[in-house]
Amino acid sequence: MKYLIWFVICLAVVVWIKRKKAALSDMRGNTQGMHADMHGAASAPNVETMQQCAHCGMYIPASEAVMNGNGAIFCCAEHRTQHAAR
Repeated sequence: MKYLIWFVICLAVVVWIKRKKAALSDMRGNTQGMHADMHGAASAPNVETMQQCAHCGMYIPASEAVMNGNGAIFCCAEHRTQHAAR
């Protein structure tokens, strides 16, 4: 019985050490990736500014925005025409 208890304790210690080692290697991998990002080695994600619709107030990506002649930004052509009719 005492050998079974020692076996369970040793097994728990081995599992704990493996988990710590895996967490440490994951953390090192993340910091190396951040280091590469700072030096431009990895490509940066596409970040796009958000614009607010002048009619309904909804935020949309700038690439999907619709503008009128005055430079007002809208989420769709329908809101642009409804805003112009006011």
